[in-house]
Amino acid sequence: MKNPKVNMTPVVATSVIALLLVSTLVAGQQAFAANPYIGGYRDSSTVKQFQQFTGKMNFSGTTSVSQPTGTVVSTTGWGSTDPTNVFYQAPVAISTTGNITGEPQIWNPTGKLWSQSIALGMHGSDPEDVSWVYYTFYWNSLRTTVSFYYEAHYNDGTVSLISPKVYTKGSADTSTNFASGYKNQTIGGSTYKFKFLQFGAESDGGSTTGWQMKMYDMIYYYSGGSTNLSSVVARSMEYSSTDLTHGTWINWDSSYIQAIGDSKYTANADYDLKSGSSLPPGEVVWYKDSTSLPKGTRLW
Repeated sequence: MKNPKVNMTPVVATSVIALLLVSTLVAGQQAFAANPYIGGYRDSSTVKQFQQFTGKMNFSGTTSVSQPTGTVVSTTGWGSTDPTNVFYQAPVAISTTGNITGEPQIWNPTGKLWSQSIALGMHGSDPEDVSWVYYTFYWNSLRTTVSFYYEAHYNDGTVSLISPKVYTKGSADTSTNFASGYKNQTIGGSTYKFKFLQFGAESDGGSTTGWQMKMYDMIYYYSGGSTNLSSVVARSMEYSSTDLTHGTWINWDSSYIQAIGDSKYTANADYDLKSGSSLPPGEVVWYKDSTSLPKGTRLW
């Protein structure tokens, strides 16, 4: 029997995936974990500070996964003029049994600071299964907490109402906003292109064919306005230890460098500028393929 959908009641489930991989460079030494990742970023040298991000996603077209897999949105914390050593993630994961969960996580160079796992329901075609997921994360007005909220919409038209999960920052987290855009930073003689807001697909160690993940309606909100990612240039990337321009580097702090994922995901995507694509700008469908999407591809 399938697990029932989640509706009207706060639920915390056992974590099924740790989607964030931190690549750390300390005094010239590298130590990496092993999650495949492919993603996109806002291609602008104008760094925009924002206090909230919203988006939608679904697993329509997914038939099976051999490793927990999901979409993930990542952004660096931002202080007054530079990134802090903390960054924030809002993954939506699917397990090998079809369970869908929200997996908010917060990291610094030493590891995971905070995480939750929120049961959203099952993937499938039954009325009680998840059709799509709305997610958001946002600062409070005092910039002391970040709330992560996930809302599952089911095939029968009903919607979950699950309480947000709230992270209260400690003294080591000097973040007061999130950030979008990129900044070049030279560290140890190498110049890294840090891409502060990233969105993409990541697995817990690899996946067979059969998974498909759509991300859309991605918007970030700042004082006085908002930006829909459909209105800005977005480009693809993946992890590379040698390609510092198109790698997934997101954050730095002194001698620490952090990246999303540390393994090339042999995966592709459907997107606005792809020949034959019917997707509007701002939507991207990641899927398993034998040929990875080239780094630096303009998505819209």
